[in-house]
Order: sequence, then C-alpha cells, then structure tokens
Amino acid sequence: LRFLQARNPDWVHRPFFAEYNDQAVWLNELKPAFGKDRFFFEDELDRIYHENFGRGTADNFE
Repeated sequence: LRFLQARNPDWVHRPFFAEYNDQAVWLNELKPAFGKDRFFFEDELDRIYHENFGRGTADNFE
C-alpha cells in the first residue's frame, strides 16, 4: 500500500504492507504484515492527534 496524501508528506508514496483482509474497508481495519506490531506511521500519527489534546481553541480546532 502507499498513501496518496498524508498528515506528514514524508509518508506519501512510501510503501507499506498489510495482511490481506477482504472485509477491511478502512485503513484502521488492516493489520501490519510480516509480524510487525504497528505500521511505520502509527507512532507519529498518535503524537499528532494528541499533541494539542485538552487545549482546544478556535485556532487549533480541527
């Protein structure tokens, strides 16, 4: 798989592998392949989502 767009532009077009799942519709329904615990982007994505948690203002509202 590859992202066409992403929160971090460095993730775009970088290949990553997921286990086959014919029922998966969304990215979060996939599991990493080859025995990996997480996809390469998950740690940074968690940081992005939580860096401003609890400090919501009109300026940083998404």
